[in-house]
Amino acid sequence: MQFIRVAALGFSAFLALPVWAQGTLGGVVRGEVILGAAQSPWSITSTVTIPTGSSLIIEPGVRVEFVEGSGLVVEGGRLVAEGSEGLPITFSRSPGDDHEWDGFRFVDTLEDNRLRHFIMEHGDDRGESITVDRSRLKISFGSWPTTEETMIEMDEPAVLIEDSEIPGISSGEVIHGENLVAPGYLILRRNVFGKASNGGDVLDFSGAEAPGPILQIIDNVFEGGDDDGLDLDGTDAFVSGNVFMNFRKDPANGRATTSNAIATGLPQSGAPNRTRVTLVRNLFLNCDHAVLLKEEAFLTAVNNTFVGMDQAVIQFNEEGGTRVLGPGRGAILDGNIFWDNERLFKYLEEETELAIDRCVIEQAYHGFGQENFAADPGFVNPAGGDYSLRQGSPAIATGPNGLDRGFAVREGASISGEPRALTSRSEATLRVGGPDIVQYRYRLNGGLWSADLPVNELLTLSGLSGINTVEVIGKNSLGDWQAEGNATASESWTVDPEIEGVWLSELDVWGGRVEILNRGAAPRDVNGYHVNGVPISGEAPIAPHGYLVVAVPALGRSGGLVTLTDRRSETVDEVKYGIQIEEATIARVGSNEQWGLAQPTLAGPNRARPTALRSGLKLNEWLLNANCLFLHDFVELFNPADLPVSLAGLAVQVEPMLSGSPWVAPPLSFIGASGHTDLIADGRLERGGNHADFDAAGALGTRISLFDGEVLIDQVRNNSEDADVSGGRVPSGGALLETFRLPTPGLGREYTLLETIIPLVSVDDEWRFEDSDTDFAAEWRDPQFDDGDWAQGRGVLGRETSPDDLPEELLTEVDYEEGIPTYYFRKTFNFAGEPSRASLRMRTIIDDGAVFYLNGEELHRLRMDDPVSHSSFANDNVGNADYEGPFVLSVGALREGENSLAVEVHQDDDGSSDIVFGLTLEAVQTEWVGSGLANTEALLAGLRLTEIMFQPPDGEAAFLEFVNMGNTSLELEGLRFTRGLDFVFPSMTLGPGELVYVVGDSGSFDYPGLRVAGFFGGDPGGSAQRIRLELPIRAAAVDVSFEGVMAAGVDGGGNSLEMVDGGGLKSGRILASQTRGGSPGRLPVFESEEEWLNRVFTPEQSMDPLLSGATRDPDGDGLANLLERLLGLDPNSRDSEALRDPWLEGEELVWQFPRATVAGDARLRITGSVDLQSWTTEIPGLTLRVISEESGMQVIEARIPASGDGRYFLRLEGDLQ
Repeated sequence: MQFIRVAALGFSAFLALPVWAQGTLGGVVRGEVILGAAQSPWSITSTVTIPTGSSLIIEPGVRVEFVEGSGLVVEGGRLVAEGSEGLPITFSRSPGDDHEWDGFRFVDTLEDNRLRHFIMEHGDDRGESITVDRSRLKISFGSWPTTEETMIEMDEPAVLIEDSEIPGISSGEVIHGENLVAPGYLILRRNVFGKASNGGDVLDFSGAEAPGPILQIIDNVFEGGDDDGLDLDGTDAFVSGNVFMNFRKDPANGRATTSNAIATGLPQSGAPNRTRVTLVRNLFLNCDHAVLLKEEAFLTAVNNTFVGMDQAVIQFNEEGGTRVLGPGRGAILDGNIFWDNERLFKYLEEETELAIDRCVIEQAYHGFGQENFAADPGFVNPAGGDYSLRQGSPAIATGPNGLDRGFAVREGASISGEPRALTSRSEATLRVGGPDIVQYRYRLNGGLWSADLPVNELLTLSGLSGINTVEVIGKNSLGDWQAEGNATASESWTVDPEIEGVWLSELDVWGGRVEILNRGAAPRDVNGYHVNGVPISGEAPIAPHGYLVVAVPALGRSGGLVTLTDRRSETVDEVKYGIQIEEATIARVGSNEQWGLAQPTLAGPNRARPTALRSGLKLNEWLLNANCLFLHDFVELFNPADLPVSLAGLAVQVEPMLSGSPWVAPPLSFIGASGHTDLIADGRLERGGNHADFDAAGALGTRISLFDGEVLIDQVRNNSEDADVSGGRVPSGGALLETFRLPTPGLGREYTLLETIIPLVSVDDEWRFEDSDTDFAAEWRDPQFDDGDWAQGRGVLGRETSPDDLPEELLTEVDYEEGIPTYYFRKTFNFAGEPSRASLRMRTIIDDGAVFYLNGEELHRLRMDDPVSHSSFANDNVGNADYEGPFVLSVGALREGENSLAVEVHQDDDGSSDIVFGLTLEAVQTEWVGSGLANTEALLAGLRLTEIMFQPPDGEAAFLEFVNMGNTSLELEGLRFTRGLDFVFPSMTLGPGELVYVVGDSGSFDYPGLRVAGFFGGDPGGSAQRIRLELPIRAAAVDVSFEGVMAAGVDGGGNSLEMVDGGGLKSGRILASQTRGGSPGRLPVFESEEEWLNRVFTPEQSMDPLLSGATRDPDGDGLANLLERLLGLDPNSRDSEALRDPWLEGEELVWQFPRATVAGDARLRITGSVDLQSWTTEIPGLTLRVISEESGMQVIEARIPASGDGRYFLRLEGDLQ
């Protein structure tokens, strides 16, 4: 036997009951009543009421069974039902019963009511399982496995619900309440809310306004629903650490409102309180909207992550909602991640208050604040539901106060600004922050806690020594303090006053500046030191922990070494770096002071610059068959992120490779935001980090791979084997591969997506149709099916009882008969284009359901379930058919040429009164159209080198003459000579037909009115005898070689070289100028072969090749027509006497002959022989000079040393070029 105290029906006594007896209870409880496990299950025979001063205690493991119509009412009294994890308390009905009981009601009780580790079944007969009116209740580890209606209804609650499994109900709202007033509270913590199918909200609350108590939603999981997760009407709320997912409006939900994880508004009662919501550390996944702000609501969102919102992350108003009284006021967004959302904001107006700082957000919104970027945040495993940040994420340590961006940060205070790990500073200034932290306390090295400090007050320390660590605790806007045992600790640092000396602290490679830091506590004189050989002099001593910035020109932008040496030329510090970007510096950053990418802060504390993930890099353009336009092969990398990316250690491998090795990026190498970097395969690794020594075969299919260690980042195959034609992606980083006749290494291309619409089927096109209730099985879909005996008519087709309600005119009536389930329609159309580069777009007018087939393959379906047969009905009814779509459809079945479209339209039941069919179909072809290269293309087409004076007459200057042969103006800035000269064109424009000169830096160029671009160094007539002028992309605008060109008067005689044609990438024909001193200011005039023939022969003679051919000699003087032309003689008159015989003059053989300078398309050569058998242009000691010139004629004198035996033969030859 066991004795327990029981109370029933208003009286209490001590009863002796056997331990196996079942307990019963009903009526009003007086005093303290215990329902013991020994009498379980307990039967509640009528509603139990617990009045003021009474308590009901239920032991672990007890089962309480309620009869129909009974429940439990705590009316001023106290209920304590605390089970355990292994022995939960169950509130239910007797097994075999099928009734619902009346649940729990708490009325006017501020006693310590507790429900813990319990199961509540079938207790929602009054529409909710629990009602709380002006009462206090703590619910822990509860579950409601059978509940389909509201779990808890409350008014003026003091309720905590934690660690419970709260069902997704099918009727009503899961939690509903109003009027949160002091001393009440409503806290939902660490619960899991199942996915609701109720067509209502998970939590709907109205009326909670700061500075009074506000709603607290902390560390819960909301699995979804088809209305709102939290509907907060005039309810200020603190929402922290939750997961909201899958809140999407069900198409069957006919309400005009939208679905949102969190919705706000004014109270339905009309009370004036405006909702203020604080969101911190929450994750929102796959919802229609994350937040609805309407009716002057305001949002503060710090450190949240929003992924996969189908419609928008935040909507600032709601169109079509019930009784919407205007838009929300605005939002403060800080440290959030917005990723892969259909849209960020809806109803964002000019007057909306919006501040966005330190967020991962699309670029269009960066101007709403500071330090925003759009780069991939780098989730660990989003497919597996892990949205924390992986190593290397740009969101790590770049959020508010140095925290990460996004939801995965710890609650409580944060610390930033710790000194270097080893410093001589005895003072420090730290900043304390944290999501929703408003005050803090700190202690140093385990000492006493400070007084409360506002979070905007810096934490200043002095008199420090040794190892130091600061701990802080924070208080949030609710007034809750972080536990001391969970305090946030700073990084530790050591103060050593003996530290001294200087080191390199920051490099601005593009600006040519180097920052030196004094690490010691005393001033430091560095005069007499050198940075890369540049002496430091005249500088004041560097203050303790201060900076000196030194100008150091000629720092290599693609790599180099910076060395700081002392007065004894001993190395103090040095740093080796790779490819640098213009918008950043490299510096010692972080407490460990490792070199990394930095924001430019010369003469101030260094600040790291975030970098994007390397995994997004693309192999963007490649040239493996460089010839003339480019001197060397290249591979270009593209960074699609809006942050720089570190390249250090990345490798580019080309297979097969003829020789060399893969390119590996040196340390401290970077590529800029949205930047392009090309790797030049010239084998000159000493020139910088962007030079490589691989020599690729260049064949089609050659594989190019980008690796990060063993991880493949990107791979392409060469798609061009033509000389100087590159392959690449369109647009930059895109999937489409093209070839480019103008490669653009390191530049990229601008592209616009051009969309072309090709109509295929119009709504009023003619169709074949069958309405006889014949079952054609599947054969009717076949393109070869014979539908010749089917009826035909124009769309829209069908039968409609209200045709005026259709969006288009019903042009063809089908033979409607009640009970026919399916009607068939067929037509053909032609498509002229490439199917793989198109998509299909269709709009339909269907009543009720349909399946669409293209060339026998299913294309789309509306309101039809599998399997589909002639007797199948649609799964939904259409009242009045209207346009649906557009639907973007696959082109997998689309063919070039004729296509067959077949459609079966189904009724929704055998009593349907109408059938409607119509559609439009169009192909959408998209093409990327390049732009931004107009000037580059114009330069290559129009700029020509027309004259070179490299041995001017005494006192005059050498010069090069350029002309714009095109019909558009050319921008010459940045054109650079890479062979022959040292000169870069300044900013200038060269109009069509205009001339410009680059002049030697010695001698006179006295030609008033001629335009001079500048003065060059170097010798254009040096050993290379080659002029190459390159664009900034290294493509040659001019590449002319005149090595070995025989031109009398050029080599010291004062004549220039004139380009007859060419003057671009190939030399073309090169002749000596017609006058001494060249022809600056005018282009040379040449006579073509056709013009010469027409001048010296009659039309009939010039058409006779036996008379006028280049090798013919019509006058019989031994000179062929070509030589007659080159010598300026008449082919119709014997004038061989115009050629004097050679003669000896001292030790030289001299020969003089005429030359017609206007014969621009032919060349006169002098050859020599010692035996009249072998002739050569390589004549030892030959010199040529012009001894006279007049009216387009020159007299040339040739001299060679006389041979020993006096025998040497010379002859003139001519050839066409």
